[in-house]
Amino acid sequence: MNMIAITGKIMHEIEMHTSKDGKQYCNLTIASRASYKDNPEDKYRHTDFFDCKVFGKGAEFFERFRAKGDIVTVVGEMHARDVTKDGVTKRYWSVTVRDSEGINSYQSEKGAEDLGQLEQIEPELEVVDDGDLPF
Repeated sequence: MNMIAITGKIMHEIEMHTSKDGKQYCNLTIASRASYKDNPEDKYRHTDFFDCKVFGKGAEFFERFRAKGDIVTVVGEMHARDVTKDGVTKRYWSVTVRDSEGINSYQSEKGAEDLGQLEQIEPELEVVDDGDLPF
């Protein structure tokens, strides 16, 4: 099974593209931070950048409701592509996104207002007086 899940920040604004065969897609770069310790005194941090591609309705969703800086989790398949230039072959890895979840979104309200769906994303909360609760 080829499956990877990545949580991180979207690194650039999302733009839709159309492939030669007419399919819509968008490219994302997701920055994911990891930390580890060699010993109790030393802590190291490292950021990995993952190139991702989203197709079809998923790409349309990303364009409307996601933006640079949003924290998301994407789930998809990892693929390698070999490119040879001047006799040197390099391998590039990318993720084809199959599912995603927004952890936070700065773009959500704007996108929802554009669609007239703000109440569905952030419903009004009713304040309830629970004076009898012991905490």
